[in-house]
This record gives sequence, structure tokens and C-alpha cells, in this order.
Amino acid sequence: MLALALNSSVNAARTEGIYRNLHDFTYGDHELGQVLLEEMRKVKIWGIKGFMEFDAAHDVADELEMRQIQGKNRPVVAYYFPKTDVGPAELEFLTDSPIKWKGNHYINYYCK
Repeated sequence: MLALALNSSVNAARTEGIYRNLHDFTYGDHELGQVLLEEMRKVKIWGIKGFMEFDAAHDVADELEMRQIQGKNRPVVAYYFPKTDVGPAELEFLTDSPIKWKGNHYINYYCK
């Protein structure tokens, strides 16, 4: 989803009179950052899970299950839980199914 927003942001930025490339983007570039946020709000796709879009807070509005292709296996490596009225969004990496990097290196993550 982010890749689609990044791709469309180049033309959107030029329409706004911003002629910088994404390679030039920094977190201090509020002008180009605003264009990226606006383009993220426009992204609506049908994914494996179904219809997906970002909400007004720029979060994916539904729970997501993240998988990684590891040979012939597709283990779940993380879950994303959107923000609710009682708590913030959470990204939970599974310790029993770590992300496998090139060279068979494993890294266990835990984020909340």
C-alpha cells in the first residue's frame, strides 16, 4: 500500500509545484510529507485479506496477519492490531516464528 502512495506522490507533488524527488525526502520536509499523507489516504486496494484502506489517522483500519515466505512455508511472523478507543495500534512479532533473513539469520522482535 505504501508503494502505491509513494508512486502516486511524485505526480501529485509536481501538481502542487513541488519538484523534489522522493530520494530528497527528509522527515523535516513537511511540504512533501503532506503530499505523501494525502496520497496514502487515497490508496484503496483489494489485497489477500480483502478491501484495505488507511483511516483518517493513517492507520490500516483492520487487523493484519503478516507472513513471510520461507522456502515452501508461509509462517505468520507478526500481527498488526489497529488503534482502538482503549489503546494505541500494536505490531506484535511472534517469538516462535521469527523473521528469517538471508543466510538463515533469525532476529526476534517484540514491538508494542
